[in-house]
Amino acid sequence: MQEGYGKLCYGGDEEKERELIHAMEETKTIEYKMAVEVVEKKALQEKQKNKMREIVHIQAGQCGNQIGAKFWEIISDEHGIDPTGTYHGDSDLQLERINVYYNEASGGKYVPRAILVDLEPGTMDSVRSGPFGQIFRPDNFVFGQSGAGNNWAKGHYTEGAELVDSVLDVVRKEAESCDCLQGFQLTHSLGGGTGSGMGTLLISKIREEYPDRIMNTYSVVPSPKISDTVVEPYNATLSVHQLVENTDETYCIDNEALYDICFRTLKLTTPTYGDLNHLVSLTMSGVTTCLRFPAVRVRVARATPWCETAGQKKDNRFIYELNFGPPEQMEFS
Repeated sequence: MQEGYGKLCYGGDEEKERELIHAMEETKTIEYKMAVEVVEKKALQEKQKNKMREIVHIQAGQCGNQIGAKFWEIISDEHGIDPTGTYHGDSDLQLERINVYYNEASGGKYVPRAILVDLEPGTMDSVRSGPFGQIFRPDNFVFGQSGAGNNWAKGHYTEGAELVDSVLDVVRKEAESCDCLQGFQLTHSLGGGTGSGMGTLLISKIREEYPDRIMNTYSVVPSPKISDTVVEPYNATLSVHQLVENTDETYCIDNEALYDICFRTLKLTTPTYGDLNHLVSLTMSGVTTCLRFPAVRVRVARATPWCETAGQKKDNRFIYELNFGPPEQMEFS
């Protein structure tokens, strides 16, 4: 076919015919290579699209662990995960990006990518005895025995510094198990000794080891009206510049504002710290929705009342139902 085409064009000039045939073969080779490159590029894009962007969660101190425990309760409920780590959901959307926050272990169990840190064992015991206490990996509980005594320096330079290497070992283990680590998130208080002192120490150490990963914190700021100790403002002051230097995002949470929301909006006559923690964890759930579910249609964090009181009714819908079901049909690209 090619030889006949060459003879037709050049009237029997064999050299010209060979040049034409060679040029046609080269053109076909180039076209084939271009087609292969396009296919490979599409395959790579699809692989990147399907690759999980994992987040490692760290909770430090009493406040950070209480908020973190509530956060895991809420998102486990949204993803259909029970306290044993078993999936009992009813939607494929619940599992599509579950690996962002969970490791899939043997037997189909889902284990949170969570590291629990404190300088005293009491908080760890409280988390273990909670509703979802058995869902966490036992090796990821890292704690001391002495406590920080609401002293930022003890958390940052002495007791916390002695424990930080053990925490970093667990952080590395979790990071190495990730397919494509997106970053870290920390829940802590700026008023206590462990959350502020050791929390900021952890942030700086992780930033040194993973400089190109995102660092996000949910930091509870002390309030003069709701205060446990007189040194809380000092602890917060010493922590703020560390957050400015070493984090990409910091959500400042004001206890007094949370109390006002519970009292005025949610009509709770005597809000407890458990109520405040639940409110924070609901907000965290809303903020992370776009990371945990695909093609989110609603960007607003929706914190609905969770307590049934006079004039209120509990909204039992999950985040994914609010985002994917009618009438919320606004698609963001």
